[in-house]
Amino acid sequence: MSLPAIHYNTYTQEIKHPKPWQLDEHGEPNVNEFVISDPCYYIKDSDWGDFCDVWNAATKGQGYGSNIVKWKGFDLVIQSTGGDGSWSYTGLGHKDWHCGGTTHCADTASICCIPFALCDTNPLEDYVGKGIIGHTDYGMKDYPEITCEGAYTGVGEPFAIDGIVQDGYTLCCGNYVDDDQFEWCDSGSCEGCWSCFDCDCEGDGQ
Repeated sequence: MSLPAIHYNTYTQEIKHPKPWQLDEHGEPNVNEFVISDPCYYIKDSDWGDFCDVWNAATKGQGYGSNIVKWKGFDLVIQSTGGDGSWSYTGLGHKDWHCGGTTHCADTASICCIPFALCDTNPLEDYVGKGIIGHTDYGMKDYPEITCEGAYTGVGEPFAIDGIVQDGYTLCCGNYVDDDQFEWCDSGSCEGCWSCFDCDCEGDGQ
């Protein structure tokens, strides 16, 4: 998959009256600031239908999973989540690009690094609980990668942002396992996932 691209002429032609947060200090499209969230929260309402048409065409051509969607001069990488919900990531505070938020939501089963240049509402005013704010000095090529850490069967698989796996999953037997699927013996001495759990403390001391 190629790196996201920006075509400034297309952007300036299609967004006639950019809002303050959509431009950087040089008057260029603000791509150094971004929000990780569902595109439906930030793409302009009147553009949403057209955006979905372009997105659906990309999905048909590229297959299910991670798709490059060309929109208003930008190549957006949209990651399908397999369902709606919310995802939290405790370890993001250690990343240089991270500026705020630890949770993103999805109402269209997707997440994406969305440059402020494309946000119709100011992400800094409404990101809490639904988005994660980031900043880079080198634009979209330095955006964190969003990946599925499973076999991509859909709902119930963990996602990772820049290698930080979402809360509630633990690596066991070569796979990330939902913490709710771990088992413990009555004494609490033995633990494991559904694949490897085996209590060997029965009869100890006899």
